[in-house]
Amino acid sequence: MRHIRSLSLLCLVAFAAIVGSGVGCGTKGSNYVGRWECSSGGVGDFFEIEENKGAFLVTDETGTTYPASLDDKGTLVISGVPLMGSLPLPIDSSSHELICSACGCKRYKKVK
Repeated sequence: MRHIRSLSLLCLVAFAAIVGSGVGCGTKGSNYVGRWECSSGGVGDFFEIEENKGAFLVTDETGTTYPASLDDKGTLVISGVPLMGSLPLPIDSSSHELICSACGCKRYKKVK
């Protein structure tokens, strides 16, 4: 009987740890949400990124909105980009800048 009680307590602790690990941490890609403007001061170059029911919407300076999602590495990937299909937008871990290899402005800083 003592063994069963210990096992039940262990299961309860494991369940609480699993549930608790997802509470209060925010969405995995929440560091992308906000307005990103060109780091070099380029006029009009920006991305507005919003979360939308577990996915993301990315609006560029022209007002065009694209769907986006996180890949298995946690990088935001925009879908439906003309002539490209998809476009990854990683964040530089040292400078915290958004990197866009195919954009006129290559790096964006988060302003809000």
